[in-house]
Amino acid sequence: RGEEYDDDNNAPPDHPTIASLLHVLGNVHARSDESSNDEARRWYESSLAMKKRLYGNRSYHPEIGRTLNGLALLLLADASSFGRGGHAPKLSGGGDPDGRAEGTDWDVALRLMEESERNYVFYKYDTQRERHRREHGSAVPGVNEAGEHDEEGDLADHPDVADINENIADMYRRAGNYDLALGRYLEALRIRELWLPSKSDDAAAARVYS
Repeated sequence: RGEEYDDDNNAPPDHPTIASLLHVLGNVHARSDESSNDEARRWYESSLAMKKRLYGNRSYHPEIGRTLNGLALLLLADASSFGRGGHAPKLSGGGDPDGRAEGTDWDVALRLMEESERNYVFYKYDTQRERHRREHGSAVPGVNEAGEHDEEGDLADHPDVADINENIADMYRRAGNYDLALGRYLEALRIRELWLPSKSDDAAAARVYS
């Protein structure tokens, strides 16, 4: 059980494999009819805490994004998040990211998904930026005067980012924000199309198996 690791003396060592396994345990509990969401959340939070210790020297990391998305989906799994009695959920555009007050789950889930997306989109670029800082001092290419990113990393078109865009689109659609949902669905579609096998790949596969 997740609470076994509340005691520092019993905590597993920090290691990427263990952090990933903790995430998987969260997935299993989230999908099990015999487990509560609170139990799944404990595993996800243990995984996230370990990943932040492992990758804390970077601003972004896809493994952190993966678990943030899991936590967001867990929030949406609660009936209260989707509204009871057929009522549509509402997005207020706010929400306390650390709060558990009634009515905040939807906003917190959206914030977690957006943060998850950033951990993929800016991961490679963030790694390059840190290397440039070490090698050339404080000058950072690709960042404007406001300190904002000018470019996206190589993981911006990762299939996981398509999943996240679909999740966010589903949230907007259920909330009745159809214009925002459409934009996210189109972005997910763009990424999905990038990963479709090309005609040349299909032809090569046909030659191999003919």
